[in-house]
Order: sequence, then structure tokens, then C-alpha cells
Amino acid sequence: MTQDRLEAWARAIHEDYVRRQRQAGRAPTGAAPLVPWERLPAQYRSNNLDQARDIETKLRLIGAAVAPLGEGGEPFAFTPAEVDLLARREHERWVRNRLAHGWRPGPSRDDQRLVHPDLRPYDELPAAARAKDVEAVLLIPTLLASAGYRIVRHRPPAG
Repeated sequence: MTQDRLEAWARAIHEDYVRRQRQAGRAPTGAAPLVPWERLPAQYRSNNLDQARDIETKLRLIGAAVAPLGEGGEPFAFTPAEVDLLARREHERWVRNRLAHGWRPGPSRDDQRLVHPDLRPYDELPAAARAKDVEAVLLIPTLLASAGYRIVRHRPPAG
């Protein structure tokens, strides 16, 4: 993957995150993860880049790949089994990234102390936390489209 493509995907991920946080009313002025990409602190930028870098790996798991956005082609949709598989993978990726940046598990989130309650196995997460990973997966086609790409299958979906 080229650096330009990686950064375009990471920017799209970040911009979508900021948009969703603002829509939910959780966009306090000056919050570190809610600033424009150019001012985003390294730890958050790293997570977006890592998430973008993992997209192609996730798609390979389900027999799919990225292609330039073009005319024709079937609309892409994940199967429920693919969503579950990829949401688990996304959570594992997120946990690895956070731990690598010094975060640790704790009862409540504290960005200053680098503590997060979701740093635990996927099956132990509350439904709302699992929903974030599912949403990250379901947004992949839209994020790719916003950067000029689409998903194509190499084989039919399983089950």
C-alpha cells in the first residue's frame, strides 16, 4: 500500500470518527482525538494509520480486496458472520495498538492516565463497546469510497 493511500484511508477514518462524535454531542472543544488530522496527537494518528493498514488484511480474511472506485460492479455488503469475524479482529488490533502506546485496563476511561475499560477480550465487552467494533467494520466500504476505492470479492461469501 502506498503512503498516500494509507494516509487517505486514515484521514477518512479520523474524519468519520470526529463527525460521529459531534453528532452524538460528545465533541468538547480541544479534546485530543477530536481535532483536525493535521493537529491530531501521534498516539491517535497511529491508531488511525494502524486501522487503515489493517483493512486489506481484514478483507483478505473474507476473500475480498480493494479496487479503485469505478463504474459497475455489485454493491458490497458483509455477511453477519463476516461482520462478527472482522469486529473481533478490529478489537484485537485496537487493543494491541493501545497497549503498545502505554494504555492499560481500568474501570473507567482516563485519557490523561491512559486507562480504558475496553482493554479486555472481545467476549467480555459490554454490547455498547462491541457495537463500536461492529460499526468500524460496517463503515469500511463507505470510508474506502470516500477515498476513491471499493471492495470486490474474489470468492462468494461463506454461509
